[in-house]
Amino acid sequence: MTDEKARFAEALLRHDGKAFEAARDVFPNDTSAAMHAAHHWPKDPEVADETALLKKTLGDDFFLPTKADLARAVFNLAGDVRFDPRERISAYKLYAEIMGYGARADRDQTNVVNNNKVLVLPPTMSYDDWVEGTRQQQAKLIDASRA
Repeated sequence: MTDEKARFAEALLRHDGKAFEAARDVFPNDTSAAMHAAHHWPKDPEVADETALLKKTLGDDFFLPTKADLARAVFNLAGDVRFDPRERISAYKLYAEIMGYGARADRDQTNVVNNNKVLVLPPTMSYDDWVEGTRQQQAKLIDASRA
């Protein structure tokens, strides 16, 4: 197998089977070679064997886009003026969610309730742990006062 076919097989998996995009990765400066590869190589047995081997050794998840790739694609879609403004705003919201901007309801939150100037916090430990902690604290205070 040639080095170009091996690179084409890997690029074919990265581009989700889009042969011409994979061929452009292999032949960036030679359009006719890219067109030939895009037309003939996806059916080539060597390329099929290489893609099967790559899937087996690296796993299918290896060829999925990264968070940055996904965010870039959504951001580019949001900036495309050919889409309706509502769709673009939805794309910006999705981009913000992917990147972790803004508050989301599914994050852990601590609710603080103020009743008549008394601050009530939700318990962070069990009652038994609290009792043991207060015993240790009292023992330290007694030892410190004797010293």
